[in-house]
Amino acid sequence: MTVAMKFIAALALALALVLLNACASSTFSPSSSRQYPAFQGEVKVLKQLPAPGSYALIGIVRVEGPYLASDDRIYAQMKAQAAARGANAVVPQSAIKTQDVSSGGKLRILAAYAIRLRN
Repeated sequence: MTVAMKFIAALALALALVLLNACASSTFSPSSSRQYPAFQGEVKVLKQLPAPGSYALIGIVRVEGPYLASDDRIYAQMKAQAAARGANAVVPQSAIKTQDVSSGGKLRILAAYAIRLRN
């Protein structure tokens, strides 16, 4: 293997590692003007909204990540954004979806209700 081939192989490996560890980004759309203090505990992931009156809807969290982002990374970003807004639970609106982008790549997208369970 020539020096040039070794360099190209190392560069390809470095690029692959960057893509695998690429960060997900998130946005938050509040449901009202009320603000809650950040939640410091573990944010629960629920399968469905609880009974009416047992929670407050804080808003909707949307997470976008590269195609190679793991489910764990997508959910961790969703929970972190929700906790920063005061939610102690999230309810995904669907499974993680894949969307084509104009550049030819793909994104993984997840949207969830950010809620604060009442004790």
